[in-house]
Amino acid sequence: MLVEQLTFHGWVPAEEYSYPGTTLFWKTRPVDIVIPIHDAYKQTRRCVESVLQNSKDVPYHIVLIDDCSTDARIFPYLRSVANTHPNVTLIVQKENLGFVRTANVGLSLNADHDVVLLNSDVEVTEGWLRRLTLTAYEKPDCASAIPLSNEASIYSLFWEHIGMIKQKIGPKNFARIIAKHSLKLRPEIPTSVGFCMFLKRDVLKTIGVFDTSYGMGYGEENDWCMRARRAGYRHYLADDCFMYHEGQVSMRAAGHVQKGQTTDPRNEAMLSARFPEYQPLIEAYLQQDRSRLAIRNQYCRVLIKALTVGRKRVAHLLHLNPFSNIGGTQRNVQDLMTQSGDDYCSLAIFPELDQERLTVLEYADGLQCCSHFPLAPESGERGLREVFGEILKKYSVDLLHVHHCMHTSFGLIEVAKKLHIPVVFSVHDYYALSPNFNLLQRDGTYHGIPKDEEYYDEFLSLSYGVWRRPIRQALSQTDGIVAPSRSALALFDQVYGDIGGPRFVIEHGTDPLWIRKPEYQKGSTGPICFLGSTQRNVKGKQLAEQVALELARRGQEVVFLGTEEHHWPVLQGQPGIHFRGLYRPDQLSEKLQQIHPRLVCLLSNWPETFGYTLSEAWAAGIPAYVTDVGALGERMRREQCGRLAPTEDPVHMAEDICAFLVSEDYQKALHRIQLLRLPTCRTMWQSYQRLYDSLLEKTFSHLAPTVPQ
Repeated sequence: MLVEQLTFHGWVPAEEYSYPGTTLFWKTRPVDIVIPIHDAYKQTRRCVESVLQNSKDVPYHIVLIDDCSTDARIFPYLRSVANTHPNVTLIVQKENLGFVRTANVGLSLNADHDVVLLNSDVEVTEGWLRRLTLTAYEKPDCASAIPLSNEASIYSLFWEHIGMIKQKIGPKNFARIIAKHSLKLRPEIPTSVGFCMFLKRDVLKTIGVFDTSYGMGYGEENDWCMRARRAGYRHYLADDCFMYHEGQVSMRAAGHVQKGQTTDPRNEAMLSARFPEYQPLIEAYLQQDRSRLAIRNQYCRVLIKALTVGRKRVAHLLHLNPFSNIGGTQRNVQDLMTQSGDDYCSLAIFPELDQERLTVLEYADGLQCCSHFPLAPESGERGLREVFGEILKKYSVDLLHVHHCMHTSFGLIEVAKKLHIPVVFSVHDYYALSPNFNLLQRDGTYHGIPKDEEYYDEFLSLSYGVWRRPIRQALSQTDGIVAPSRSALALFDQVYGDIGGPRFVIEHGTDPLWIRKPEYQKGSTGPICFLGSTQRNVKGKQLAEQVALELARRGQEVVFLGTEEHHWPVLQGQPGIHFRGLYRPDQLSEKLQQIHPRLVCLLSNWPETFGYTLSEAWAAGIPAYVTDVGALGERMRREQCGRLAPTEDPVHMAEDICAFLVSEDYQKALHRIQLLRLPTCRTMWQSYQRLYDSLLEKTFSHLAPTVPQ
């Protein structure tokens, strides 16, 4: 494709754009930048000045249309701009026509100009008009083109992070990053969004301007785009151009929309009636399009690199994605990654067995992106070590924190040590002691720590000693071993107490759960809550089931939160027993607020290393009743914010719970909880940061003599 070079007023492109197989010289019409304005003085001023400053490389004319603003500052400002700049036209309307009719005034002004329709709450960036124009004229069937933005309907990019980006990167630098590192996919999109929309004049001549049936606004640009599609045209996204969009400022100022309103139901119904294919088109795009994810991942990767310059890099090795279904290990890793502040940055390394690959998830300031590293199954442990070593080098990892080696290998510790990378190992469960990481037997009963000479497979061919031999060799090279409780560390050290680095107990962090004062503290009663994934045998399902039945028989209301009724056929339909379903951690405050339990029961049958649910109960101000095993027993003895079960007999347990609820000990537990100060996620991170700092300082001082001067 060869298009005639533009010579309007001697203007030529500032650079040539090369694409596979072609050098593109592009010819366009002059562009009218039409800005409808109603009040929003601060945003309007930012918008106009950004256009004047950043629109120097394409022939353009600015059309400012004051749609009967009530802010007395608007007209004098717009008049001064028009008087100062010969390429600015000011139109003042005597009545408020709304966005649609005001936009049409600008669209109809110059019959031989293309148009950019620009909201007055948009800030454009350097080179924006050239990039939009290039996108529009690169595609012969293009009717409209839009840029990337934080507020662009289904095409929004980084809307949840834009505040951080503006603060730490800055809008101008961010736009430069977008332009420099764009994949230049320029993907087709179903319809454009009117916040900043390049409309080609040839298409306007063919299908006309916006339909005024849409009143004051919402849906008019989608209607126009659908008309264009029916005429054989398409719409495109300029993925090398980013603009900041505040969103809905003028519409709110004029009273046409309420805060948070994103559409007009009447206009939406009219659009669907006119174009039955519209909604299926949008749904198909959302389900099938891959370009949005590719664009986001590309910029995430670049932004994370920009944000983490100079930070120390910690790699967390575990068995699952820390931002997926949350178990205790994933939750702790997620907390460490999100709390790491400005001195450290984090990445997680975990296997994806179905894909036969290692995945690296980079994280910084709320942004995350994934990269994948294939594993050759035939290469086994050797191939795994090679890939892992390449990852450590590629990402310049300063410290490795090993959380779990299931589906990988403890031998990866040795890979890091050969690269002179310090290693911290966390005891999240007992996988280093036994393949049965919770030390339970097949029937769900507690096994204890098996001896080296015992066998863990049914064929009596693999002993625990054989299992532990390579693990012992790897752990002996660690620089520090951390456990979230003393009881967990004591069990671990019964097998590995003679090897590895110094020991540390750092409790997991739990942020407060803010709920109103429960009714039971005002004199009435509340239910007894079995909290968490209690349907699992490791959480004492059989015991919980029997205790719940006994409590219900004694007239106590029982609620299960964190599990579903179909897991409990014995309890289904039992009077006084209710199920409230699953919850995400961020939903727990709301769920507990609805239930108002006066006691949480945690009847684990294995020595948990910490017990997040216990922390959550206490953080919500609720006493707990726990089995005397592992960290649950250790923590309850220390804090006395509830009661330790004196027996494992379900009948006696139910009787003990009922007696505890009416005892003075229960009131004392309520009082102690009010005084309890649990470690927060932030204070937990500070403890880890001190550990990381000390290990890195030791490593750097050790390596310093080998560094060339």
